[in-house]
Amino acid sequence: MSIAGRWRIVEMPDYVEDYADMMEPASIEFAADGSANSPSAASPGRSSAGPTAIMSPSPGRATMKWTKSKVMAGPKSSKMAPSPAKSASTTATKLTSSPASGFLQQPVKLARKITGRANIIAFTNGFHGVSIGALSCTGNRYHRAAAGQLLGGVARLPYDGYLGSSVDTADYLDHLLSDPSSGVDAPAAVIVETVQGEGGLNVAGTEWLQKVAAIARKHRALLIVDDIQVGVGRTDSFFSFEAAGLRPDIVTMAKSISGYGLPMALVLIDRQLDRWEPGEHNGTFRGNCHAFVTARAALEQFWRTDSLVASVRAKGNLLKSRLEQIAQKYDPSRASTKGRGMMRGIDLKSGEVAGQVISKAFKRGLIVETSGPKDEVVKCLPPLVIGEDQLSQGLDILEGAIDSVIGSTVNTAA
Repeated sequence: MSIAGRWRIVEMPDYVEDYADMMEPASIEFAADGSANSPSAASPGRSSAGPTAIMSPSPGRATMKWTKSKVMAGPKSSKMAPSPAKSASTTATKLTSSPASGFLQQPVKLARKITGRANIIAFTNGFHGVSIGALSCTGNRYHRAAAGQLLGGVARLPYDGYLGSSVDTADYLDHLLSDPSSGVDAPAAVIVETVQGEGGLNVAGTEWLQKVAAIARKHRALLIVDDIQVGVGRTDSFFSFEAAGLRPDIVTMAKSISGYGLPMALVLIDRQLDRWEPGEHNGTFRGNCHAFVTARAALEQFWRTDSLVASVRAKGNLLKSRLEQIAQKYDPSRASTKGRGMMRGIDLKSGEVAGQVISKAFKRGLIVETSGPKDEVVKCLPPLVIGEDQLSQGLDILEGAIDSVIGSTVNTAA
């Protein structure tokens, strides 16, 4: 599902007059019936003051209600009565301006609260942030060592392809959770990236993702998809899991969602799972008003039609083709391609070699980074709106840098 062409602005706040009001915490609500409630109607248990905006898609799609979420004064034990919008909603979204890391702790914390279970299933080479809660789900030893304490509450299982193409690690996961003597406690949630960005551009297969989703349902665990790095068009569609047809219980998004590199992050939560009490999960930095403006502009500018999706797909194919051409110049034991969409790279099999390549590229005017457990993958994440000429120029520089570092090992068969 692409959100292109499915959003229309019903009403937006005046960001100049109501600037101070926009500093309040915010929430977004997605209603399944596509209806939009009047922005002027105050929801029970909420303050009627402050700006409200509603973005509604075509019928049958979700309604995004963007509203100030200032809870009315009252005893801490009191609960907010559900608004009419809530009763018809299937998905709720909480916003915060601190992406990744501490932000990811919200869905993990909520999953544990809902299920009454402590264990979280995460995967090898997964990266979910570096604050203590998120770091427990992160696999990288370098980052985990900085915690200075034991990181528990997470069972680490092999990602798709981790044990080779002949081993179905989803079946292994199901076997462990089905065996009461496996030593793996029933999980509150299974958290997964469809493409592991920091883990080395490892791409999960569609069938594997579908099986993991089914296994989570079978064992009454929530499915959390971390779309922070791979979502918002990076892998062609708005959500990275659309091609697999998944319906996660919780989705995390950040980075590109603001449209302008500003601090903004979203947690999309199935409405039935929104069990937070007033103020139970909060923070100082919420609802960055600048990010709200740029995020809205990005949705209007880039996601009203399918043009961005088509453009990203074309440039993703160009990126794939060029990287394959570069890799084919060398023995497969020295270079191979990885990734999906506009999130691709070349595995140089050595962190030292990859480090030399990005250093050479930097001196020639190209900034590129590495990823993978040993920093062995040169990772290309160009802007989604980059022109093809500029993309080709950058790839020319990268090719030259690789040639200068490992050019003596050119594959004579190529």
